[in-house]
Order: sequence, then C-alpha cells, then structure tokens
Amino acid sequence: MLQTCPVLHKTVTGALQKIRAFFAPDIPDEIRGEFMLASATQMQKHARLLFLALLLTTPTAALAAAPGASAWVRFGAPIAMAAFCLAGFLNLSRDLRLGTSLRRATRFVREATIGSSAIAVMCSAWCVYSWLGSPPGERIYYPMIIALGAFSTAYCMSAARTAALANLTINLVPMLVLLFTSGERLDLAVGVSLAVAATFQLHMIDSHQARVVELLRLQKDARDLALSDPLTGLLNRRALIDNALELGRQAPLRLLLVDIDHFKAINDAHGHDKGDEVLCEVAERLAIRAELMG
Repeated sequence: MLQTCPVLHKTVTGALQKIRAFFAPDIPDEIRGEFMLASATQMQKHARLLFLALLLTTPTAALAAAPGASAWVRFGAPIAMAAFCLAGFLNLSRDLRLGTSLRRATRFVREATIGSSAIAVMCSAWCVYSWLGSPPGERIYYPMIIALGAFSTAYCMSAARTAALANLTINLVPMLVLLFTSGERLDLAVGVSLAVAATFQLHMIDSHQARVVELLRLQKDARDLALSDPLTGLLNRRALIDNALELGRQAPLRLLLVDIDHFKAINDAHGHDKGDEVLCEVAERLAIRAELMG
C-alpha cells in the first residue's frame, strides 16, 4: 500500500529514519573514541552524586509505602535499592581512569546502562505496587516520586543516550499507563504533564549529545590544524616533535627531505597559486608513495 502512495511512503520512511537517528545517533568515526571517553568520564561524575542522592532518599520509601503494603514493598525494595546505591557510590568514588582507556570506558558505559536500568526496575515496581495499594486520595504522590527520580537519572545518564532512554521508559511508562487508564480527571492531567515533560527531556538529551559531538569535532579540527600544513595536509614540524615517540611505536619512523628543483622559477613565471598547486601535487604523490611503502 505504501508503494502505491509515494507521499505516504516518503513520510513514513522519513519518520522512521528520524526515530532511528534519535535512538541510534550516528557518531562520526573520527571522534567516536573520544566521544566514548568523554561520555564515560561525565557519567562517572554525575552517577556518583546520583547514587548518593538515591541512597539518602531510600529510607523515606518505607514511610511512603501504601498502608498495609507487603514487607517487600515497605522494606525489601528500599533495602535492596539502598545496597545497590551504596555499592555504586563506593565503586564510582575510585579512580577508574576512564579518560585514558577506550576499553574501560566502553565497558563502564555498558555496565552503567545495565545498573541504572536495574534500579529503574526496582523503583518502577515499588511505585506501581504502592499505587495499586493506596487509597485514591494518596495515589497522586507516586507519579511525582517516580518522575523526580526518572528525570534526575536521565540527566545524569544523558551522555549515553541508550541509558537515559531506558531509564525514562522503565520508570515512566508503567505509571503513565496507570494514570491514563484510571478514569480519574486529575490522573489524566498528571499523565499528560508527565508525557510532555518526558518529551522535553528527550529533546534536551538529543541537544546535549549534538553539542558534545560538535565540540569534539571542533577540537579535532583544531588539533589537525595545529599539527598539519594547511596547504598540503601533511604533518608539520610540531607534529613530528610532539608525536615522534608515538609515531615510532606505530610504524617505522622515516624523515624525508625533499627539494623541488626550480620551484622559485615556477612561482615567478606562473604565480604563487600555480606554485601552491605544485606543492599539493608533490604532497599527494609523497603520501601515495608512503602508503605503498607501508
């Protein structure tokens, strides 16, 4: 059917591409490693404070539990979450050296996503059970509790979009379902407000990541300009001095001195623009030759 309606097919395809780009943004290959290092470092700093804040608020969960709630809802879930938060806080208080190892940074982001999602499951289950067991006049407090936790966690995890989205989904979707299906006018109003706030949070996460990517790209461009000749693109003297040891570890280091015969005559006879073209041609041939030599 979509094939018979080009406009509808184009609209649906464009929408799917936008959704895919949002959930799986394309990070340029040249800055992918730096993006992961920056994300892991930022997540460690923010998540440590988040774990501490959650740890301090877990005792109030026993007070906020619904009257007649089971022991698991009143004490089990808060104790389990407190233990999880304490372990996370102590672990993140160590120097994990995430800014120097891509392997450690990647593993940390993956573990942080799984760990934060596990906490979100516990919090969401606690709120749902408490909502179902509370009198109608007290139920409205639980969406407020879960929303504050969800938005705080999503902000701390905004450097890793998957983690932020997972936390928002796990925390808010069950409560939104309860709010929209309760049949109460105020519950519906709160549900709409939470949905709008979550959409705004997603937009902020997307904007934050776009700014980080742009900043990393600008930093890379600045480094490239500082270490390369702006005309030919070849590494300059500063690059050789600053990176000689590192370049020597990656491959045999060679220093080539090139003299272009009669280059001044080319400039004098044809102008400096033609001389620049000659320099670019020589640089390109040298780069090809160096690549063939390995």
